[in-house]
Amino acid sequence: MIKNCWCILFLLTSILAAQNSQEQTPDITLDDLKRQLQTKDLPTTTRIDNLLILGYENINKSKDSAIYYLDKALKLSKVAKDSFNIIRAYNRFSVLEKYLENDLNTLKYADSALQYSSAANQKHFAGIAYAYTNKGLAYNYLERFDLSLESFLKANSFLLKDAQDIQTKTYLAENYTHLAKIYSSIKNNETAIECIKKALILSKSIDAYWETENLMSLCLLIILMKNSIHLPRSILIALKPCMLKLKMSRAFNS
Repeated sequence: MIKNCWCILFLLTSILAAQNSQEQTPDITLDDLKRQLQTKDLPTTTRIDNLLILGYENINKSKDSAIYYLDKALKLSKVAKDSFNIIRAYNRFSVLEKYLENDLNTLKYADSALQYSSAANQKHFAGIAYAYTNKGLAYNYLERFDLSLESFLKANSFLLKDAQDIQTKTYLAENYTHLAKIYSSIKNNETAIECIKKALILSKSIDAYWETENLMSLCLLIILMKNSIHLPRSILIALKPCMLKLKMSRAFNS
């Protein structure tokens, strides 16, 4: 039950991340990317980008297709000695294994991504953070909550050092949501609420409030159901629209 909830949470936040990603512009379709791959003089970096996008897009559609594109991207990146894209490829393999609920393989690919990373290279910060986020989710599924917490905190440490663009703030908001869930599970409700407040502030600053509010309210509701605590008025006001939606949904499905 717990693992299913976290899987749903991950998929929802992945959708949010995809919406904010700048890897693919709206006027370019997946078929366009496939056609570009048929061009012999396509620049290597563009070819790798296309393969990575196609691999990621197939994670929840076709395992074989996802592996096909990601493996090509990984091999091409290694030939080019492109550590940035090697990290991206391994991270996408990690996401695929997470989707397949292969937690140990999720950890394996995340560790592979980290092996090619450099903590001194700012270009790697996002990839390092993403790898630690994948590890945090996998450890949570394995009920190694101490390692899960450690991984999410490491992820945020790199995100906070990175350029604070929309994508970085999106990942930070997601990770603060994950941290809130963990802190609430170990009865550290004050820290959980602080994480939720940070996530709400971040998501609102990038106009992603409505996409993330359900995740925030989910964490708050878990805390409320498990513990009788008083929430700040500002938090309750911010979550009022989402609470109303939740009540309407329950009424419709009852």
